[in-house]
Amino acid sequence: MARQIAADKRITEGSICLLSVVEPCIAPMVKGNKASKKLELVRRPASVSFINFNDPVFGFGHVRIQSWAPFNIFICLNGRHWLERQLQKQGIDYVKDGNCFVRIEDIAAAQVLLHEQLKTDWAKLLNGLALGSCPALSQILRPLEPEYYWSADETEWATDIMFKSVEALEELFPSFVHHAMRVCDSSSVMKYLGRRNLAGAAPDEVISDYRRRYEGIRVKHSVNYNSVKMYNKSGSLLRIETTINNTRDFKVFRSPNDDEGKPASWQKMRKGVSDLHRRCEVSQQCNDRYGDALAAAQVEEKLKEVVSSACNKVVKERGIEV
Repeated sequence: MARQIAADKRITEGSICLLSVVEPCIAPMVKGNKASKKLELVRRPASVSFINFNDPVFGFGHVRIQSWAPFNIFICLNGRHWLERQLQKQGIDYVKDGNCFVRIEDIAAAQVLLHEQLKTDWAKLLNGLALGSCPALSQILRPLEPEYYWSADETEWATDIMFKSVEALEELFPSFVHHAMRVCDSSSVMKYLGRRNLAGAAPDEVISDYRRRYEGIRVKHSVNYNSVKMYNKSGSLLRIETTINNTRDFKVFRSPNDDEGKPASWQKMRKGVSDLHRRCEVSQQCNDRYGDALAAAQVEEKLKEVVSSACNKVVKERGIEV
């Protein structure tokens, strides 16, 4: 809806629209109790406002603000939309389909720009988007000036493998799907998602799921609310994507209990943005392990088709002696 409004009103930058909806989020309020004749603090469903924007730096996204105390905020950013703005600034030509890049003039330069996103001061960025979308937030609790603690509630980290043509991917993709569902048992899925040592507490459930959607076929493997999945996008892209909801399944090298006086060691990963860089590293490692597993897929091709480009027939002329 926000995209349609932006197209109809020709909005290319800035706020697009504000949508309000009642959601099952809980907010405190004071209500009178007729029986006790006292005021009581109760919880009730609250309304939420979605402020959709097209930022000159980050591209399309939204800010979701709970309009009752404690004024929780959720901000959605997409790294591919952000990259599009970076490419435009650098003058690098590209072809984009949704959140996929079908073609990029300089792929190496685009990868450098993506890595620069990881150097972001996330607290500063998110505070700026929150106050820019709703300036009244700084005045609501005056004279108190509380600060938001920013966490990454869910992250999706995608690796796109670009094929030269739709036909090239379509020829191989059935083999990838068959391999993923036949070979990826529970222990393999756990290893994809970072469990190198399978000793210790086992997860409640390991799920491998196959679904056909209008965009294409998707294969997904899940452990403890974290997942790695594979699907074909925009015809010629093979996307491998790691989604992390439960950070406690992963480790980060830091001082325990945030006490810098103690020696650093491997601790459970937090949802706070201070561990976001490590979270991205872990996600890329999951994608790499899954990609390596797909590379072992048996491709249903004839030997002649595989080696024909390397083994060309050579005709030698023979001299005739008289």
